[in-house]
Amino acid sequence: RRRRGVRDAGESVGEPEDMWSWYVIAQVKEGTEGRGAIESVIRSAQKELLKNYPNLPIPKKLSRRRTSDGWEVLDIGDSLLHVVSREAASKWLEGK
Repeated sequence: RRRRGVRDAGESVGEPEDMWSWYVIAQVKEGTEGRGAIESVIRSAQKELLKNYPNLPIPKKLSRRRTSDGWEVLDIGDSLLHVVSREAASKWLEGK
C-alpha cells in the first residue's frame, strides 16, 4: 500500500513466494466487452510494451479469439495484466 507523502509506486501485492511481483487489473467500460474491448486493451498493452521494452518475455502473437468469460490475462514476465468486464470483476474479484 502506498503511504501518504511517499513518492514511490507502492509495494507489490504479491507474497515473496509468488510467481509474479505485480498484478494490474483493468476493467473495461460496461457494454464494450462484447465488441472486443478486452482483447483490444490486451493487444494495445502488448504492442506498447514490446515497443518500449523489447526484451520482456511477452508473446509476439496473441490469440485472435474473443474471450467468452469476460477475462483476459497478459503475462509480462514477473507481472500480470488482467483485463476484465464488470460482470467478471464482480463475480471473481468482489465475490458477488
